[in-house]
Amino acid sequence: MTERHIRDFSLDFFSLSGKKAIVTGGNRGLGQAYAVAMAKAGADLYIPTVAADDGTTNELIEAEGRRCEIVNADLTVSGTPAEVVKGCVDTLGGVDIVVNNAGIGINVEDVREFDRSRWDPMVAVNLTAAFEMSHAVSSIFIEQGSGKIINVCSMFSFLGGQRSPAYAATKHGIAGLTKAYADELGPFGVQVNGIAPGYFATELTAETRKDPDYNKAVLDHIPAGEWGRVQDLMGACVFLASAASTYVNGHVLFVDGGFVDGRVHQVLSLGIADHPSAELALRIEIERHVWDSSAAEFDRVQVGGLARREERNVLAASKAAINIVRVVEMKAALSTASRQPRPDASCGSNVCSSHPSIHRLHQRAAQQ
Repeated sequence: MTERHIRDFSLDFFSLSGKKAIVTGGNRGLGQAYAVAMAKAGADLYIPTVAADDGTTNELIEAEGRRCEIVNADLTVSGTPAEVVKGCVDTLGGVDIVVNNAGIGINVEDVREFDRSRWDPMVAVNLTAAFEMSHAVSSIFIEQGSGKIINVCSMFSFLGGQRSPAYAATKHGIAGLTKAYADELGPFGVQVNGIAPGYFATELTAETRKDPDYNKAVLDHIPAGEWGRVQDLMGACVFLASAASTYVNGHVLFVDGGFVDGRVHQVLSLGIADHPSAELALRIEIERHVWDSSAAEFDRVQVGGLARREERNVLAASKAAINIVRVVEMKAALSTASRQPRPDASCGSNVCSSHPSIHRLHQRAAQQ
C-alpha cells in the first residue's frame, strides 16, 4: 500500500485527463450529461447508441477540446459489446471507464398486457447488455490493474411500483451486478459502482410535471423540494470515474434530493403500521443497512440467527444487530399491526424476547 499524506490530496484527483470512456446511449438524455461531464474533466468519449444523433453531443464534447466517437451499435446483439470495447481501444487507444447507461424506461401498459414480448427487450437492454459490457472490459481492466465501471441504477433498484415489473426487476438486477462485480474485480484495482438517479426534470418527465397532483406527490417526498436538474448528476459521475473514488467500491450512490431517505424517515416518524410506504421503508432498511456490500460482515441474515463471516467481527455484528432488530420490528408491525408483542424488559426491544440470538447481540451493542 502506498502511503499518502493529506497534503498530497488535490483537485487533480477528480481529473480524467487522458482517460478513455465508453458511455452506452450517451448521446441523449442523462447519458449525454454523463458523457459531457467526463469530457469537461478531460476524458475522450466513445458512445455506442441506437438513438438518432443530431450532432449536439459531438459539439458539446469537442467544445471541451476532447474527442468524441459516436457509433451505431445494438448492444442486445450477442458479441456487440465486445466489438464496442475493441472499437474504443482501436479508435481512442484504450479504455479506462465504462458507464452502462443505455436502458428502456418504465412501461405504461396495464400489467395484464405486459408479457414476454415487452419483458424480454427491457431485460436485454437494461441488464444483459450491461453484463456483457462489463464482462468484455473486465479482461482489459484486470490486465492494466485499473478501471472504473459505473452502472446506472435507479430508485427502482430498491422498490417496486406499479406498471414497472421488468424495469424494477432489471434495476434490482443491475444493483446486484454492481455489488457482485465489485467483489470480483476489486482485488485487481478496479472499482464498480452505481448511480441511482431520482426524479429529474427532463423531456421524458415534462408531462408528468404538468400534472399538479402527481407533481405535488413527488415533491412532497423530496426534502430538497424540487425535481433534479440533469447537471446534478454530472459531479457524481466524475467522482465515481476518477481517482477521488479509488476506495469506493460496490456502492450505489443516490442522487435523488433525499427522496429515498426522506421516505424512510417519514415512515419512521409517523409510525409504520398504517403507513402506505412501510414496505418501502423495510426494503430500504434491509438493502442499505444490512446488505450494503461495502459494510456487510455477514454471509446471510435471518430472523432468529446470524451467520458471521469471521468470529473476530463481534463488534460489527453487534452494531449490525441494531439494524436487524429494527428491520424485524418493522416486519412485525407490517404483518401484525393489530397485535403488539410484549417488549423484553432488559433491552426494550419488541423482538428480542422471541429471538434470543438477536437479544444477546443487541445487549452487547448497547454496552459499546
